[in-house]
Amino acid sequence: MNADIKNIEGRLNFYDLQSDLTAPFKDIAKAVEKHAPAALEAFYRKASATPAASAHFASQQMMNQASAKQLNHWRQLFAGPIDG
Repeated sequence: MNADIKNIEGRLNFYDLQSDLTAPFKDIAKAVEKHAPAALEAFYRKASATPAASAHFASQQMMNQASAKQLNHWRQLFAGPIDG
């Protein structure tokens, strides 16, 4: 067994995850598609209206990019096998 697989298995074990989470991940992916865009829109709207949070972004375009990257991250996280 190579070091990468051992590392993945060790991490899965640490988080008490089984390696085949395909079915639950598909359900989570559907929930992400359904709910995440609106949730991110609400979050960044609030961040935009909050000086301490909006100070982390130079422009609305940066916020839009951050939101899109977060959505893409969640999509990728639940798109395939956990050890992929």
